[in-house]
Amino acid sequence: MNSSTSVSMWQHTMHHFSSTTLSALVLAYFMLLNCSSLILACTDTTLATILPNNGYYNTGTPDHILQGHEITSLTTRNILQCAGKCTGDELCVSFNYSPDSKVCDLNSETHTTQPASLVPQIGVEYYYYDWSKFTGCNFISPNANCVQFLHPRLPHGTTRIEFSVKTISDAFVVLSPENRVVDPDPMYVIDIGGNGGADIFVRQCKGCSNAFNQAVPNLELSDQHYRRFWITWDSGLIRVGKNQDTESLVEWQDPNPLPVDVHYIGFASWYTHIGDWQLHSFCDPPWEWQTQ
Repeated sequence: MNSSTSVSMWQHTMHHFSSTTLSALVLAYFMLLNCSSLILACTDTTLATILPNNGYYNTGTPDHILQGHEITSLTTRNILQCAGKCTGDELCVSFNYSPDSKVCDLNSETHTTQPASLVPQIGVEYYYYDWSKFTGCNFISPNANCVQFLHPRLPHGTTRIEFSVKTISDAFVVLSPENRVVDPDPMYVIDIGGNGGADIFVRQCKGCSNAFNQAVPNLELSDQHYRRFWITWDSGLIRVGKNQDTESLVEWQDPNPLPVDVHYIGFASWYTHIGDWQLHSFCDPPWEWQTQ
């Protein structure tokens, strides 16, 4: 069944469901659409792409609207199409939908980041992206010319990412204020396994020279087995660790911290290698994760 056929089926049955039931169907529908391969291509101009928005839109308080953070307002056929518009917009993290007028407002913020902006409005339903139900936990990075960013923006206050990766060397993690790569825009680019798998580098833009370089003897990157790492950042302090270790493998304090906030995280591999990633942040209950 293709996407257009499934949309027609949903439209045919929509009249038989309450608003609450329809909200649940929105979640299931977009889970099905996002169960596809995550090998994506970048253009030569952007050097970046957006991973599919894999997760749930959870309904907030009925008869409320998030006000003052509108990206765009449009009329859609139904709530499914409204959710699809938000899914396809790299800045959208929530939306307001009116079942009567079919007006769909895409928002760049949520009630968690802007609680005062959630105000009563009769007849409007407010939905937000729930990172706790994120399902885009496995993806492939083709090469270093293509940085793949998580979508949507990270939850407010995020300063840590945990992941496992299968690659022989050079697992790149990008901490960026935007979901794009345009040199020399400031961002932290962390290369785990540079120099043939032996070092960890940190750069302050994608094309910059290394601001930090340290040999790490026990990285043990492999293209056959996942290796688990964590990265934290805070006011220019970058720490990279492994497994459940509380001590970091490397730690670097940027003497001139970049004047940017980290809103997006991107992933890439070396030019001749493919990276196989498992994201643990937003995906694993703490009792389930393990190192392979």
